[in-house]
Amino acid sequence: MRTLSLVMVLLALTTGSRAAWINMDQLLLRDETENSWLAKAGRVLEEKGYDHAYSTFYLAGPVSVLTNGRVQVAQLDQFRDMKAMKWLSDASWYPPLTKSEEKTAFLVTEANRKDMELFLQKHPDLLLGVTELDGLWIYECKRNVTRWGE
Repeated sequence: MRTLSLVMVLLALTTGSRAAWINMDQLLLRDETENSWLAKAGRVLEEKGYDHAYSTFYLAGPVSVLTNGRVQVAQLDQFRDMKAMKWLSDASWYPPLTKSEEKTAFLVTEANRKDMELFLQKHPDLLLGVTELDGLWIYECKRNVTRWGE
C-alpha cells in the first residue's frame, strides 16, 4: 500500500511539474503578446496621444489591458448609431459626462467597417484620418460622437 501511495505521489508531482513547465514555457518564455495586433493598436493609440477610445466588447478590454490602462477603451453596442453598451459601461465614459469636443479614436474590425462607414457618410466633416493595422482600422474623428442613451 505504501509503494502504491509513493507511486501516486511521484506521478502527481511529475504531471504537475510537466504542466507547470508547459505553462511557463508557453506563457512566459515564448510570450508574443507584445507583437499581437491588439498590442500594436494600443501602441498606435498611445503614440497618437489618445488616452481613451471606443470599440466593441471584444476589443475594448484587451486593448485597455495591453496598454496597462494608459488607453481606456469603452464599449459601443453598435457603430451605426454610436450607442454605449449600457450593461457593461459607465455613463461617465460618454458625452455629456465626458468632453464631446475632444478628438476620438474608434477601433473597427472588418465586421464593423460597413456600419462605421455608413455613420461617417451621415457626418462627412467628422473624419480626421484612418490607419489600417493588420486587419484593424483606427478611425480618428474630430469630436466624440458616442452617446449613452436614447
